[in-house]
Amino acid sequence: MDELFIWFNRTQLPAGYPVKDDAVFKPSFEAKNPKAVPEQKWTMFNHHKMSFPPTDAYQFPKEMYLVITKKTAPIQFDYFDCRQYVKLVSGRFLKFIQEKGLTEEYYEKAVLHIADAKGSSLAGDEYYAIRFGKFDDKLFEFPAEGRKRG
Repeated sequence: MDELFIWFNRTQLPAGYPVKDDAVFKPSFEAKNPKAVPEQKWTMFNHHKMSFPPTDAYQFPKEMYLVITKKTAPIQFDYFDCRQYVKLVSGRFLKFIQEKGLTEEYYEKAVLHIADAKGSSLAGDEYYAIRFGKFDDKLFEFPAEGRKRG
């Protein structure tokens, strides 16, 4: 593989990667109170008990906002673990995982707007919020030489 999409280092984040504690994830932007998070029924979806894709109020919104509350460098990342089952991805990474076999039957997708507390865009690239509802380990490649006997 010639591209590394996911960065994991607890002590040092790359430039452009948002700090989770400084980010608010919500379905709309309100200029008067950008940090407020309204009640969001879609967050109550339980993929163990409900069918996927969900219907009505449990559907994932078509647009989402990631409001960065502290001054930061321009945002640039490929993968951000936002919350359980919700991941934020660049358009480039979404295309990559779709090419590897991840079809839309596994997730719901929202256009992601990344903005500061004043509403100004912080991202120059396309971003999406995806919520997974179906899971299939067959999409992963597990090389035989890396297996261990248990």
